[in-house]
Formats: sequence, structure tokens, C-alpha cells
Amino acid sequence: MSVLPPRRLSRLVLVLTLLALTVVGLLAPARTAEAGTETGPTIRLSAGSGSAGSSLLVSVTGFSPGERVTFSVGPRAVASPVAGPDGSLTGYRIAVPAVTPLGPVGVSADGSSSRFTAQATWTSLASPWSQPGGSATQTNVNAGENGLRPATVAGLARTDAGLQRWVRTAPTVVGQTVFVGDLDAGAVLATRADGSTLWSRTLPLDGPLVLAGGGRLHVLAGGRLHVLAGGRLHVLAGGRVQTLDQATGTVRWSSTLSVTAGQAALADGVVYVSGTLGSGAGVAALSAATGQTLWSVPLAGASETAAPAVADGRVYVRLAAGGVVALSASTGAPAWTRTLDAPDGCPAAVSGTTVVASAPGGLTALDAATGAVRWSSDAALDGPVAVFGSRVVGALRGDDGLFRATALALSDGDQLWRGVRVNGGAAAANGVVFFARFLTLQAVDPADGDQLAVVSVNTLPAGDFQAVGGVGTPSVAGGAVWVPVARSDQSGRTDAYGLQRFAVRGLDGVPAVRVLDDTDTGTGDDRIVYTGGWVAGTRDGAYQGTFHYARSTNARATVTFTGVGARVWYSQAPNFGRPRVLIDGVQVDTLDQYISKVRRDGVKSWASPLLTPGRHTLVIEAPSTTIVNVDRIDLGTS
Repeated sequence: MSVLPPRRLSRLVLVLTLLALTVVGLLAPARTAEAGTETGPTIRLSAGSGSAGSSLLVSVTGFSPGERVTFSVGPRAVASPVAGPDGSLTGYRIAVPAVTPLGPVGVSADGSSSRFTAQATWTSLASPWSQPGGSATQTNVNAGENGLRPATVAGLARTDAGLQRWVRTAPTVVGQTVFVGDLDAGAVLATRADGSTLWSRTLPLDGPLVLAGGGRLHVLAGGRLHVLAGGRLHVLAGGRVQTLDQATGTVRWSSTLSVTAGQAALADGVVYVSGTLGSGAGVAALSAATGQTLWSVPLAGASETAAPAVADGRVYVRLAAGGVVALSASTGAPAWTRTLDAPDGCPAAVSGTTVVASAPGGLTALDAATGAVRWSSDAALDGPVAVFGSRVVGALRGDDGLFRATALALSDGDQLWRGVRVNGGAAAANGVVFFARFLTLQAVDPADGDQLAVVSVNTLPAGDFQAVGGVGTPSVAGGAVWVPVARSDQSGRTDAYGLQRFAVRGLDGVPAVRVLDDTDTGTGDDRIVYTGGWVAGTRDGAYQGTFHYARSTNARATVTFTGVGARVWYSQAPNFGRPRVLIDGVQVDTLDQYISKVRRDGVKSWASPLLTPGRHTLVIEAPSTTIVNVDRIDLGTS
């Protein structure tokens, strides 16, 4: 046996040692620290909870200087900034994906070179319908709504919840509490989602509107404002802003600002009021915490019926005779004025760098910075529009003289599509646009104008009122749509108003739902067991960005659970098939995963009937070699 020379032997030992160290480094797990620990990397969040689609400030320490740190919310990477010279980042703003499910979700920071990981938990809450326009931007959009999706709205049905009160506007919905104003009784109401009253406060109301945002709720009733801030409800009544206790309606304080008639919006802890203030038209800003007047400026012709819009440090006020005025949100100083021949206008809607001014006579898009006209449309409009993404959707009248759901490009006003007949204002949430047209609530796909659902708004389930038509823009929050309706009673009174609530059938109302992602695999209950050649895949539109698919005959995805029902989410594509659904060994349905159009991910679902409480087995089974898939399974556990 030959022996290596000492020099070659030492070199070999050195090479093997370096190789071993490299392998150890590659195989070593990432170093992880939970939020709040004192050693290793740390992560701090500006808030422990919020709504999907909102922003969050994240601070980290303990990473390598200058390394790239990837922030993720759940499985989705949202930003990859570079750490500073000391290995930290302070107050870095990340966007929470709008598809983030309700409940606790992990927020992580991963170092690219150090392989350090820091983790924290953030809770996704139901996003409120915060103001008459959805938010202070007045775009009529609830970006954080998670309960209603294109796939689920086909199951919309009128629920037994509703308000047989003389209210004319859709409510503000915060959590499970609904705030409205009763015109006949002259009272502000706080109600549960089922319509039962939590409290009522007598106030001289005439035309109530309800606002909420930034943890604060506002109710505006003609010349009377209501604002909820830190457990308080602020009310404009008798020409003064008053603060009520959220839980009881007890008056806390009253402001000195006199408001004869007007509208309001809330943004960043400030209430902005426009209309007739004191002896003349103007705009004012009030502290939502104290009611103190921060500034007040005269503005001839300030609209009493269109709420101001607030975005990016500016307040956009409609003029009664037409036009928009932009003011500084901090001082009230004018930035620009644009005169338009558009009387009786809706609130200006602000999306990015564009302000959309709508009125019965048409639409005009303005540059938010300068007020310059970008484009205009003279198509007659029936109610406020929804502005989101790259489009404007509303009820526009065409050459046929009919109002139809119509989408225009936000950039240049070009018509993208024209769909079904609708009337009234548009409200959008999570890929669906809602209209209340006469005796129906309609759901429309904003991508192509396809009608997703039509639901009757005819008779309230209880009482003596007959609905005679939807009146106004719906509110969308908490997995439900609230529709203001005009009604007639037994005495023949036809100027009565009420609210109807619509929610999805199937698992709607089940107290607890457990969500299984397609990756929640394993043995035992509440786990998905794949047999027959399933493959894991990734898609941006899928839940948590992942899905499983198979193309083998009799491939199965099986879940055993204890509960009362299940909902299966899946993708659709031109090359997908129709898997069978079995519950407790019996085929109950098939999932139509075929679609002739382009592929759709994360928007289609099937709900089982309510089952007898107990242990059940759900199976999704491929009948052939066509592709079948599973994205997510919701289990009704009680």
C-alpha cells in the first residue's frame, strides 16, 4: 500500500476540512428568533392587528450589515430592503396582501447571507366599510374584505337580518356592530349584525350618513356628525359635534363648531367637514380625539351633499355648482381649483394620482397634483362609481338609453366593457362589484362585466314592509352586503326606508370555520391526505400562493373532520376536469373545474350542505386523467 507524502497528506486534510465546514454551513438551519427575544435577530411590528390590504411598519435588528432582508406575510414575500450598516431597519413600511386570510398570520424577516430569521404574529381583522364611500378616499371599495369573493357570491341570499327603521343610507359596519340613523325616531342606533339594537341615542337627525376609519367611526346626519374614536362615537347634532360612548351612546363632549348642513370624512385622526359652517359655506378640520377645531376656511359653494375626499395630505371638496377644490389637509390652504359643469356631483374619488369627479351628467378624471383634466366622459351616470386598480366601474347610460354596468380605464377613460343593466351606486370588494337595481342586488365581475349573482331584495323576512327598490350604494363588510331599500307599509306610506343584509349560503352562520391550505397534509383528522400522484404547484392567485393538482384516474384528496360541513376552493382552466365529491363514501356532487376562458385561481368554491354534527370524511376524486386540483378546504367545525 502506497503512503502519501506528508505535504500532500496535509493538503488533503485541509481540503476535506474546508469541504466539511462548507457542508455544515449549507445544512445548518436558519437561526430564528421570536419577536421580543433579547438575543439574535429581532422583529417589531407597529401594530398587532389590522385589515388585509393595509400597511404595516416593521423594524428589525441583529442582521448582517448591508444584507438583503426579505419580509413575508404568511407565505407571500412583500419586500426585500437592504439592512443598514448596523444590520437593522427601522419603521420599514410593508403592504399586507389583500388576500391575507382572517386570523393570526406570521410576519417574518429572512436574511439573505446570515440566514437569520425573525418572526412575529399579526392578526388579520375583518375590514370595515368605514365611510359612505368605503373610506376617506371615497372610492367605494373595501380592499380588505375577505369573506366575499367571485366564487362565493353565487351563494348570496337575503338573511333574516334587517332593519325595519326609517333609514335611508347603507350603514357603517365595524366588526359585528352596525351604526345607522333612524329618521322618524330621530336617533342614532348601534345594532348587531342580526338587526337587534345595542343602544339608541335620541338626536335631531335629517339624512344620516355613517363614517368610520383609523379606529374611529363617524355618523353624519345632515347637519349632525357622529364619530367613533377610541371607543367613542362622535355625533354632529343640533349644529354641534358631540362625542358619545361607543358602548352606551352617552354624550362625552360637544365641539364649538357650528355646522348648519354638510358632509364629513375621517382620515388620520382628523374629521374634515364641508358645507354650511356658521354663517357661510366652508371647510373645517376637527381633532377626532378632542373635537378641537384645527382649521376652518371659507369656501363659496362647498357642497352640503358630497363628502370631502382625503388622500396623501390633501382634501378634495366638491362644489355644489360643479368642480373640485384641493386644499392642504394640514392647514386648509388652497392647492388648486377646477371648475366643471357638473352640478349635484358625487364625492370626488381619489385613486393614486387621479381624482375622479362624477355627477349625473358624466365623469371627469383630474390630475391629483395639479387639477389638470386627464379625460372626461359625457355618459350619464346613476350614482357613485367604484374606483380601484386600473378601472372605474359604475352605472353608465349608453347609446341604447339604458344604464348598464360599465368599466372605463382609469388612465384614459377608454371603455373596457359594458355589461348587464344596473342602477344606483357601485360598491366593490375583493374582485366583485355590487349594484342594487330596483328589486335585485347584482354582483358583477370587474374584469369582464360577467354577472356573478342576482338576488331579490323584495320583502323583508319579518314585519309589514314591502321593498319597492334598492336606493343608494350598498355597504360591503364582514362577508355581507347591506342594501338600503325603499319600502311601502300597510298604511300606503311609500317614503319609508330600511336595510337588508345579504350573506353567502352554506357555511354562512357556522360559528367556527377552520381553514386548511392545500399544504396542510399529514395523517389524522383535519389534514389533507393525497393519494394517486398529486403534485404541489404555485400560483399568485391561489390561496397562500400554493395549490395541489393531479392527472391520474382515481387520484384522491381526503380529509376527515368533526363538524357540520365543508367548502372546497379550486382553480379553473381550459384543460381542467370535473372531479367527484364524496362525503362519507357517497358521491354528492362534482366540481366543475373546466372553464373556456383564461385560467382563474382562488375565486371558485363549492360548499357542502349542512351535515349532522359529527365525524365526516370528504373526498375529492379524479374520474379520469384530466387535471383536477385543490386550493383550500374550509371546515365548519361547530
